[in-house]
Amino acid sequence: MINISDKEKCCGCGACAASCPVKCIEMTRDGQGFFYPAADAARCTGCGKCDSVCPVPIWDKKENKPLFPDAFAAYSKNPENRMQSSSGGLFGEIADMVLSDGGIVFGAVYDGVLSVRHTAAVSEDGIAPMRGSKYVESDLRGVFGQVLNELDNGKEVLFSGTPCQIAGLKAFLGREYERLFCLSFICNSVASPAVLGEYISDIEARKKKRAVAVTFRDKSTGWLNYASAFAVTLEDGEIYREKGGECLFKTALVNRIITRPICSVCPFRKYERAADITLGDFWGIEKTYPELCEPTGTSLAIVSTKKGAAALSSLSGKIELHGVELEKALTENPAFCRQYAPHPSRDMFWTERGKKNTTAVMRDCLSPSFTDRLKRHLMPIIKRK
Repeated sequence: MINISDKEKCCGCGACAASCPVKCIEMTRDGQGFFYPAADAARCTGCGKCDSVCPVPIWDKKENKPLFPDAFAAYSKNPENRMQSSSGGLFGEIADMVLSDGGIVFGAVYDGVLSVRHTAAVSEDGIAPMRGSKYVESDLRGVFGQVLNELDNGKEVLFSGTPCQIAGLKAFLGREYERLFCLSFICNSVASPAVLGEYISDIEARKKKRAVAVTFRDKSTGWLNYASAFAVTLEDGEIYREKGGECLFKTALVNRIITRPICSVCPFRKYERAADITLGDFWGIEKTYPELCEPTGTSLAIVSTKKGAAALSSLSGKIELHGVELEKALTENPAFCRQYAPHPSRDMFWTERGKKNTTAVMRDCLSPSFTDRLKRHLMPIIKRK
């Protein structure tokens, strides 16, 4: 029976719950807003399936050896597709390819403004909400089973998710499926959807208006200098914006204050990948490959399988694609294969959260007073005791 005693050993993919033959495992949110498995001991048969499919120990054993897969600077030739996406619009092109073959696409969408969930799409209308960065952990409950059903019915499936979610899906499936295509991205970490909800609630309280939509990375002024790092559309149509340095939520995410515990020791952040293609913003391209820089967004595409290479080749008429040196491309995308320790204020944030509004706690953690610095120093010591 699965029992998570160390939260740095669980990525929340839900492969264990999806695999349980008696369905005695439920994925529930903890006090920080992240999903963890909870097993009903009275119903557990002790088959051990849940432990055997967990992708964390499988990937913990893999060495982070440089494999030097093929890497490309790429972007969609369709400017509308690029503008609707975080970077170069490759997800949209690959998704359209799968849909045109009668396939189905699984990806993350906003569930209102407070959380993110994975859903299935069979048309362009369903693809549109999947575009763009979400930054918070998505709800995968029930999705792995849906993917398996579609594959067993002979459908072509595109699954887009974090590296750990794809590793979890493949561990659950137990074998390779020729009709399954997995698309991941260079993942810095995932933030708590509960904290995102609290951050938006603070904005609603200040503006005295209800939020109806949220977006990261507004590219209306371009990709290299985007208009805002975070924007909330309010009920009267007003758009509240925060630029990069102003967005405490994104700063707390990047500094690993509000992220899932495993994200600081992620076993999936390696050259070897479970995905066929890994996408990311090609940050720094204006310096490393200026001739390939598309001002409205250029993607870094890292190909890990023959299936991934074939997909990009088949899109040659719809995308610009230029080979690049992987190590050079990773200069400003180190999160592809490098670990980062949690912020010194992480424990302090989760201890102080709830004592005042979340935005104020983030500000204290990121620009601490002497008292806050003392708390930050003492929190790990108290925690160990």
